[in-house]
Amino acid sequence: MLISRRALGLSVLAASLGGAVSGCSLLRGDEQDATPSDDNALTVLVDPAGSAQSTAVQEAVEAFTKDSGIQVTLQVTRDPRGEMAAGLASQGGADVVHLTPDLLAAYAQAGSLNAYTESVEGATDLHPALVANATYEGAVYGVPTDFSTLALYINSSMWQAAGLTEADYPTTWEALRAVSSALSGEQDGAQVSGLALSPQYARLGAFMVQAGGGLTDAQGAITAASEGSVAGLNEVKELLGSGATLATDLDANSGAEAFSMGQAAMTIEPTEFAATLAADHPDLAHIVVELPQGPVGKGTLLFARYYAVAESSPRKKEAISLISYLSAAERQLALASAAGTIPASTSATQTWTGEHPELKAFATGAEYAVGMPVLAGSSDAIASLDDQLTGLAEADPQAILSATQVDLEAASA
Repeated sequence: MLISRRALGLSVLAASLGGAVSGCSLLRGDEQDATPSDDNALTVLVDPAGSAQSTAVQEAVEAFTKDSGIQVTLQVTRDPRGEMAAGLASQGGADVVHLTPDLLAAYAQAGSLNAYTESVEGATDLHPALVANATYEGAVYGVPTDFSTLALYINSSMWQAAGLTEADYPTTWEALRAVSSALSGEQDGAQVSGLALSPQYARLGAFMVQAGGGLTDAQGAITAASEGSVAGLNEVKELLGSGATLATDLDANSGAEAFSMGQAAMTIEPTEFAATLAADHPDLAHIVVELPQGPVGKGTLLFARYYAVAESSPRKKEAISLISYLSAAERQLALASAAGTIPASTSATQTWTGEHPELKAFATGAEYAVGMPVLAGSSDAIASLDDQLTGLAEADPQAILSATQVDLEAASA
């Protein structure tokens, strides 16, 4: 059952958060009662991706307190929807929250967020796509912590074994089909898929964008069932007949897993996967290139989370000071390094690219990337779409996307 924007907005106002949080140490949601909260401290609810990023955020906040004298209560949440809604709804609750675009839209629509970003030092240096992905009804409600994009991962050994060279890196849909077919088959006594694809919008949606579609357009209008969106999914079906395979049909949880296990020669995954490969599969030789362009041009998806300031906060000035501090280039680089992502400002991204030239495709993708919908309730509709994408090989893309159009329209009503 999909949740409407109105219902989600009401849940923001109705939720309550049990237990106090500590201002001295980094807490998880299940440790809320460990220490009483400092009523004079900034309360920050964050949702970092892993322990390394949690540690990096804690260290950055501690440095901010040392430099500014402003105390910060930092809580890592395991329930972004529930705890962040509660923190925004309660007086004396969260001052700063860490939001995905759909939650940002929900809380902005409910009047729970402050459009503060013009006051943040360095805000003009942010990638335009990131700013667009935090814009709701013309106002910008968040500053990105970091971001990632999609690119094409290629197994170098399998590529060479198939007789392919650097000149064969695919730059068009037609070329992608050709190399996928060439890479598919038996290698070293095992069957290999030319391209393993995760059946989810957060991967396949790139094809929709490359054909001029997507779930929403630049103005926020819902375009799931548009001609371009349907053309993008039809291209994925073409690929599935040309050596590509859905990861679930390989008994893998994702394209990333299939690639890691040597079941596929190529996959489409975000920036973070490069760090996973380096840590867990250091001997897997691979390269990363930009996604091939479609009939409308280049396209990839962008994933980001944002620092948002609660409208009810009596400490907005201090909250903006903290966000400005965390958004400085040197701290962006440290936080992105811990998360395996890309720093949000263009200047810090240039430094990051110089340090990671093998990952340049991800940074280049920011120039034409499209973010996830800034639409309240869209995550439920996308989850329903993902369920249908597992049967894409035998399904009608038009029917799938028409249902998604209805779901998104219902969610935003």
